[in-house]
Amino acid sequence: MFTRKLWCRFVALLCVLLMTISLSAVASYQLTDGNSVITDNMIVYKNALYNTAVQWSADDFSIEYGTMDGDDVASVVITELPKIEHGTLKLGEKDVVVFQTIKKSNLGRLKFVPAKDFEGVTYFVYRASDGENLSAPVKVCINFSATVNKAPETKDVKTSTQKNLKITGRMSASDPDNDEMIFTVTKEPKKGELYYNSFSSSYEYIPHENATGTDSFTYEAKDVFGNVSEPAKVTIKINKPSSELEYEDMAGSYAHYAAIKLAEKDIIRGETLAGSNFFYPDEEVSRGDFLVMLMKASDSEFDMKTSATVSLADEEQMSPFVKPYVKAAFASGIVSGTAGDVKTFCAQDTVTRAEAAVMINNILQLPDDTVFTPTFADADTIPTWATAAVSNLGQLNILNGYEDETIGADRPMTRAEAAQVIWQMMEYQSNTKDSGGFLSGILWF
Repeated sequence: MFTRKLWCRFVALLCVLLMTISLSAVASYQLTDGNSVITDNMIVYKNALYNTAVQWSADDFSIEYGTMDGDDVASVVITELPKIEHGTLKLGEKDVVVFQTIKKSNLGRLKFVPAKDFEGVTYFVYRASDGENLSAPVKVCINFSATVNKAPETKDVKTSTQKNLKITGRMSASDPDNDEMIFTVTKEPKKGELYYNSFSSSYEYIPHENATGTDSFTYEAKDVFGNVSEPAKVTIKINKPSSELEYEDMAGSYAHYAAIKLAEKDIIRGETLAGSNFFYPDEEVSRGDFLVMLMKASDSEFDMKTSATVSLADEEQMSPFVKPYVKAAFASGIVSGTAGDVKTFCAQDTVTRAEAAVMINNILQLPDDTVFTPTFADADTIPTWATAAVSNLGQLNILNGYEDETIGADRPMTRAEAAQVIWQMMEYQSNTKDSGGFLSGILWF
């Protein structure tokens, strides 16, 4: 679910409290009055090479978002030690003991000496004091690894919408170590309202009333070990309407703009009834219809004459309009049909999101051996043959998950979803290569 900017800022700050990490990690927490804990346990991380001692400074224990008006920590109490087989927490050359109080002036002498060749995560717990009150427990996790943990990698994103129409998308980032990430918007847009999810990177942008022109926002990605990416920008072009077309049944839909643009490009249209336009966004799309829309929208060229060289067992069940597209898609490698000795396409069957992803992946000639897989709650339901495609399209902001953080790979694709992914594909192609032509024809259904 999208949350408003202020809520997102709060979530982002809370995430920083929970997940801020680096070789000089800052522990951030709220204080308690000694009777009731204001917040749950906080977690901070340090990342270090194995066989290397980790040193702290007083600044690592400063109150960043406390309730004490910025008062500094006077001391900390160590309430839990790392496991002895992981190593030893020391103050200078002496071992720290449970419930030992360490004054601020001595925090720079605190260090953890790992056991020889220890690799993995260990932790200790402390509570900070400003001289009067104790903080909630703070858990300090130390990750020892043989290699340096790398920062996430972000990409600039370009997209567009129309005056008074919202759009959705994702901030683009991947982590070389496949660590979990949190996203923070560092510069807000000026011509619209931005709502975003710090954990999934999804965003919703709503232009201010009648605003047009170019807008943008800047974001960063941070992994769970505190490594911060380079800033990246999402640039949004707010176009003036090029037609009066709007769909009555898509007001407020994330795919409204995509549906309008595809109609203007003669890719797919809705229906006009009693002077009103309807798109039927929740209706499911067949494999044949989706393939035709995809091929018409792509800036790639297809030799429709090659259809005569392809024989399909179920081609007589296809409409004369769909059949040449399906055969050309087989000839060009966009589709391979159903498994078995006899080639069939099942054009009338509903296309699933996984099948749609593979078609788009093939038409864009993206790699089919991508290792990185987006973190979806139902990632285990993505068919093996679609994993690379789903990963690729997720990184390119072409195919995104749902608000519940699922991808729904086996779910039927709706007309709204089809319009959105096809328009996103067109945007990707226009941003990466010279624009090609569109195959003529209008698809009505």
